[in-house]
Amino acid sequence: MAKIDIPPAFIEGFEYFIALKDEERDHIVLAMQEAPVGAMPDTLSIAFAKQLGFEQEKLAAIIRMIFSFTGLEEETGMTTAAITDDIIKVLEVKAQKREALRPTGRLREHLLQLLNLDRSVNLTMKAATLLQSRDRILVDSRIITDIRPIFNDEENMDIKGALVTHTLKIEYQEGGDRKDIYLALDGEDLKKLSEYIQRAEKKEKAIRGKLQLSEINIVDLK
Repeated sequence: MAKIDIPPAFIEGFEYFIALKDEERDHIVLAMQEAPVGAMPDTLSIAFAKQLGFEQEKLAAIIRMIFSFTGLEEETGMTTAAITDDIIKVLEVKAQKREALRPTGRLREHLLQLLNLDRSVNLTMKAATLLQSRDRILVDSRIITDIRPIFNDEENMDIKGALVTHTLKIEYQEGGDRKDIYLALDGEDLKKLSEYIQRAEKKEKAIRGKLQLSEINIVDLK
């Protein structure tokens, strides 16, 4: 009996991958072997779609499926060959009800090659997991600038002055939800934020310089 199951979220990726010819799978395996550290599934699917001439949506599902292999050796204590055999067994069972999952051609060979993508995919996924382990993750931000008129009195409605204000909108992810927060800023706040950002950029540059002299990989998630 197989020790591994295929989560429903990755079934579609297996179907698309199985539907390809062996030569097409060869191209995907080779592209994944050459994938840069830090490249995430969406980024890779766009690049591969142009490079290989495949549909980007299907490639995205296939690459997410490939990324799901990360850590299986540690979790199961099995070799990549044993894991591959288990996946083939699961596919054969599921194919009894879903023919599109029936293993074809050199599928076992291709899955084994993908499971051995240790360096780029494994390091990328560990970095992504580390980043997402925080309670709140920044999704997007923008600063809205506007003018607030200052009236002399409410009867005459004469504008005697104006106040330039800024609103910082931060969109973030908390758990599985996306949330917004709005913060009022003035000119001094903007200067402080700019100084903090510049200081952080200098620190990052210094750290990167040190790491480049070592054998430590710098992972930039894209």
